[in-house]
Amino acid sequence: MPQERCSSDAELNLDVEPFLLKERVRRIQNRLDDCKRKRVRKIKTPSNESNSHFHLDSYSYCTSVLIGLLGDNVKDKTIVEIGPGYFGRYMLDLLANDGAMVIGLDRVDGKLYKKPLCGGGKYVIAPMEKMSDVIPRESTDLINIMHMNPSPWDWDVGRAYSYGNFFQRRKVKLAIEMYDSLVSKQLNFILKKGGYVTVWYCPVGDFRLRPADVIKAGFTHWEYDTFMRIPGYCLDVYQKQ
Repeated sequence: MPQERCSSDAELNLDVEPFLLKERVRRIQNRLDDCKRKRVRKIKTPSNESNSHFHLDSYSYCTSVLIGLLGDNVKDKTIVEIGPGYFGRYMLDLLANDGAMVIGLDRVDGKLYKKPLCGGGKYVIAPMEKMSDVIPRESTDLINIMHMNPSPWDWDVGRAYSYGNFFQRRKVKLAIEMYDSLVSKQLNFILKKGGYVTVWYCPVGDFRLRPADVIKAGFTHWEYDTFMRIPGYCLDVYQKQ
């Protein structure tokens, strides 16, 4: 059973254990495989994604948790996947087939996003710290963040931090320190009251939003140690108050 810790004053426990049951996850795995087969006929998966079974297993757990948090009924719910990639698209297709309005958000407009999502879903291009530029206020029921890069901020910031002069480095250092706060405010802006944010991360190497910043932006936080249960991932769940 995943170890749970609540980092807020909320008395309500959020039990994700029912969403991690093997039979439930296996059914979702089969549906994700079907979504993959439908897309593979159109898109050749790169050879560097030979560990696809690992990712699909992880996304099976992820998809199960998302559906469970929304009461096992995603119809007419708006779900945003941050940086969907290949495997996130299979999940978005599955959710769209169940009646959800799905949105894939990424800062890069690559070839990956030229093929449409199922069910009228769409891709939007913007960094996380500027989500409100492309997603309306209080329009979203759930935001999923699956495996962020170690340095998720804009490339210009990273270059200035590494190669800029003293004043440029000082400026971007402050921007990096403020990143979690900026993103947390954006999450609050586009989520409906009671909406969820799920953040999946590897304890070593992945970027993780600072819980203190997200809580300060108006969220309740639950932390789950699922590293041994879900291949390589722990889980933060936030709910907008």
